[in-house]
Amino acid sequence: MLWGSVASLPGATAQGYRLGGVEAPQLNGNPLSADLQRQLDQLRQQLQQRALKATLQEAVEQSLLQNPGLAASYTQIQQSQWSLVAVRRTWYPQLTAGSAGSNLYGYDVVTTNRVNSNVSGFQPNTSYENLSQTGPSLRLNWTFFDPSRGASINSASRSLDAQKLLFDVAARNLVLETQLTYFNLQEQQQLIEAYEKILDATNSEVVRAEALFNAGRAAISDVEQIRTQQLQNLTTLISTYQQMVVNSAALAQSMAL
Repeated sequence: MLWGSVASLPGATAQGYRLGGVEAPQLNGNPLSADLQRQLDQLRQQLQQRALKATLQEAVEQSLLQNPGLAASYTQIQQSQWSLVAVRRTWYPQLTAGSAGSNLYGYDVVTTNRVNSNVSGFQPNTSYENLSQTGPSLRLNWTFFDPSRGASINSASRSLDAQKLLFDVAARNLVLETQLTYFNLQEQQQLIEAYEKILDATNSEVVRAEALFNAGRAAISDVEQIRTQQLQNLTTLISTYQQMVVNSAALAQSMAL
C-alpha cells in the first residue's frame, strides 16, 4: 500500500531514511525492465526508419500492379489467347503461292527469242532479243470437314476460360489479403498507442512506488506489484510491435516493395 507522495513525506531525503540509526535499504531500477525497454526502443526505431505511409486504395492498387504471381497469371492468359487464335486459324482458307515449274522464286518463266536481221550495204547486221515473262502461281486450300479441328478449338477455348478464372480468383484473394493485412496493421497501431499510454502511466507509478519505499512510506510488496505490472505492459507492447513488423512485411510482400 502506497502512503502518499514523496514530497509530502516528513523527514524524507534523497539519501533515504534511517531505522535505529541504520540507513534503510534503497531500491534501484529493475534491470529486467531496463532490458525490455531497450528492446522496445529498438523496435520503435526500426518501424520509424522503414515505415511507408499508404492509403488502403494505394496498397490495393500497388498489389494488383506489381504482384509477380498475378503478373505470371496474366502472362498465361495471353499465351492461352494466342493458342486459341492459332487453332481458330485452321478454319480459314489457305492461300499459297507457288509454281509448277522449277523456277527458284516460284514463278512460271516463259522465254521468247527473237532474231532480227538487217542488211546494210555489204555487211549483215543481226541482233538478238530475249523476252522473259513471269507470273505467280496461286493455290487456294480449304478443308471443310475436319473432326479434330472443332475439338482443338473447344479445348483451347476452355483452357483460356480456366486461365481467366484463375486470374480472377488470384486477384480477389490478393485484394482480400491486402485489405485484411492493412486493417490488422491499423488495429495494431491503435493498440500500440493505447499500450504506450498505459506504459507511461505504469512507469510513473513505478518511480513513485520506489521513491516511497526508499523514504520508508511503502512496502516492498507494493513496489514489486507495480513492477510486475510494468513488465507485463512492456512484454505486451513488444509483442504487439513484433506482430506489427510481421504484418508490415506481409503487406510489403503483397505490394512487391
